Amino acid sequence: MIPEDGPIARRQTRSPNAGFLDSTGDIQAQCQKGSIFRLVSGSLFSGPGQISVPRNTSSAHFSTNSLVKAVDTTFAVAVDESVFWNNDAFDGGTARFAAESGMLYAVFSGPIPDKYIGVSLKALDSKHSVTPMPTCAGSDND
Repeated sequence: MIPEDGPIARRQTRSPNAGFLDSTGDIQAQCQKGSIFRLVSGSLFSGPGQISVPRNTSSAHFSTNSLVKAVDTTFAVAVDESVFWNNDAFDGGTARFAAESGMLYAVFSGPIPDKYIGVSLKALDSKHSVTPMPTCAGSDND
């Protein structure tokens, strides 16, 4: 997945808050350091971990964990490759994404903190850039 903070072409120079997401929630400049995420029945996985948060959490570092918390669905990828996390537990029903110091956060209630920059997530696949599986040209995934 790619955090983006504006209309930036994928192969051009990126801002510090754009890059490739790894399973720890860090935003990596190099595609090879990004993780592969799998979307399964509305849940988002990377390796053995899953993205989830406890109820009544206002924001959280966007990282996988082997212990699944109460809120773990519903992730979706739109036609334009945008990634959404919709759940009735969130204000307005949809999480918002933000970056700060090279890390991705999900904001579930209240405003995005001033120190964060709002970002969107985009999904990639190895051939067509339409599913949540980031890979790189020339990688073993092609």
